[in-house]
Amino acid sequence: NQQDLQLNLVANNFTIESSNSSVLPSGLSCLQRNFLCNRGSPIYYNFAIKCGSPQIIYSNPIVYERDSEALGPAGYYVTNTNRWAVSNVGLFADSNIPQYTSSSSSQVTGTLDPELFQTARISAGSL
Repeated sequence: NQQDLQLNLVANNFTIESSNSSVLPSGLSCLQRNFLCNRGSPIYYNFAIKCGSPQIIYSNPIVYERDSEALGPAGYYVTNTNRWAVSNVGLFADSNIPQYTSSSSSQVTGTLDPELFQTARISAGSL
């Protein structure tokens, strides 16, 4: 079942051939080293991500895209626009129910947008 598939994509130099790409989960093609977004002049040279939260739009006008997908110990998420992706690898040794995002109600000072710093994506291994 593809929904239960957990992949470790860290430090892998893989290439998906068109003959076998139909059996893989969607979005994997954009994580390849030679994907179009990684060649020449980048298509998406500027983007903002709101880790661990829904999308936020600020007046300047920066759109912080949502990053609220639940990733497991070996998982990945690719946005539907293929603008960016996140991959997580690692198990928390001291937790039966690992959390891969963290939030705080503390106010961060010295910034115009303190709510940007109240959630974060975390990993036991690497992101």
